[in-house]
Amino acid sequence: MDLANGKAVIIMDADLQDPPEVVLEMAARRREGFDIVYAARAERQGETWVKKVTAAMFYRLLRKLTQIDIPVDVGDFRLVDHKAMEAFKALGEHNRYVRGMFSWIGFKQNGVTYQRSARFAGQTKYPFKKMLKLAFDGIFSFSYIKFRQSPCSGNYGKCSR
Repeated sequence: MDLANGKAVIIMDADLQDPPEVVLEMAARRREGFDIVYAARAERQGETWVKKVTAAMFYRLLRKLTQIDIPVDVGDFRLVDHKAMEAFKALGEHNRYVRGMFSWIGFKQNGVTYQRSARFAGQTKYPFKKMLKLAFDGIFSFSYIKFRQSPCSGNYGKCSR
């Protein structure tokens, strides 16, 4: 993404679970005036019931913990206009929860719904441990709940004990 410099950028996984033909729908929405067009999964074929349930629970929990409208059942598959991509790149985050970051930067956004097919070949590069890290990145980056109160908060590091 840091090297992208076109009028718009398509972000998608290379495993063909996200069908390339959906890009045409995204481009049509961009022509309607949307700066970011995300793809929402209507169905997740080929995934275990555990993966489906935990993903559904995570997205709904994150919605309750944040004041930012992060769409449910949306991955990184999206079309991003040049000006929105430049705003995203300016953030400079290290542990990027991309889905939340694109929601946070604003811009006119809309989604298209698609059927996610089972993986054609290979295995997921996101086993449980990586999925858990992604979930924590999302929660810790965008939650409005304080998880820990510092004894010196509000004193700019000067603590009277």
